[in-house]
Amino acid sequence: MRYKRFTALFLAFLLLLTLGAAACAADTSQSFSIVLTTDKSGELSPGDEITVTCTLRRTDESESWQMYAWQTEIAYDNSAFELVEGSIAPAYGVGSSHHTGDTENRVYFNDYAMSADGNTYPAELMAGSFKLKVAGEAVSGQYAVKNTNFLVSTKGGADEYAAQSHDLSLAVKGKAPAPSGGSSGGTGGGAVVIAPPNVKTSFSDVPAGAWYEDAVKFVVQRGLFNGVSETEFAPAANMTRAMLMTVLARLDGTDTSGGETWYEKGMAWAVEKGISDGTSPEKDITREQLVTMLYRYLKYKGLADGSADLSAYSDSGDVSSWAREAMSWAVSAGIITGRTESALVPLGTANRAEVATIFMRFCENIITGG
Repeated sequence: MRYKRFTALFLAFLLLLTLGAAACAADTSQSFSIVLTTDKSGELSPGDEITVTCTLRRTDESESWQMYAWQTEIAYDNSAFELVEGSIAPAYGVGSSHHTGDTENRVYFNDYAMSADGNTYPAELMAGSFKLKVAGEAVSGQYAVKNTNFLVSTKGGADEYAAQSHDLSLAVKGKAPAPSGGSSGGTGGGAVVIAPPNVKTSFSDVPAGAWYEDAVKFVVQRGLFNGVSETEFAPAANMTRAMLMTVLARLDGTDTSGGETWYEKGMAWAVEKGISDGTSPEKDITREQLVTMLYRYLKYKGLADGSADLSAYSDSGDVSSWAREAMSWAVSAGIITGRTESALVPLGTANRAEVATIFMRFCENIITGG
């Protein structure tokens, strides 16, 4: 059975009818979590099907509660996924519907009570499930299946609780995207990076107006970098070889979660693709090692091109022989510049702010045009 979208306006009207004056007496101790889970993990390919399950949980101490209404709206990218026809399976008494959009389609689950006291629900309620199929034309990347709107209203009042949302980030290995953008090095095209949902991009150690502020937001929004904690990005901390291997694996659409170490899957990907030999993963990365891995990534993608004369830099002789081709490319493409007008400092270490800035240039100018 298909239901019309359960809008916030209609919900507010319904709750005013049933609650009356009690609508202002909210129980602020109530807290909820909307959780999305899937029956598969790892990289998905065109034609693969996954089942997405939505669960509403109470996260305070009560084991049950009286509720007048709830709704959740789950969005997915319609260029990467298509709904398996007839797969929406709401829980008993729950309404459901499906709506299409220009770039995102949405599945809705909702329920409400007409009685003056609401209905009693368990501490955990499965709202429903549905199946998605990876589209044949899906482009490689990391895609979000996310809650874009949810509301829980209880006997305590007609309140839109700021419930925590647990969303999904799914890795798809599909088609290579069509070339776009370009640079002075003559490269273009590459992987697509999709922003995951509800990503925190403000950190206490990234001040407004800092030269690296935009770069930090860029790489975090695209799921390439994480903060070192909930509140800190650590822009001055040195980047390690493991960090760079993991970032490049994510850029290529690889799921890097899991493993005995946090970098195990990223390192395995890098070795398999010839990006790195996997040695010394926890050592700080040098500037010449950084551009070499970027260059190898582009060669793996069939995109590397361009060179520059390094003789203008007084320390060009310090560039290792194995890194000269990559450094020449990076300078020609504007991916890396000297630390001064006359010094490349190829053996110097690169910190997280520098690498974030380089990745922003790499994605905008070389990979996808931003």
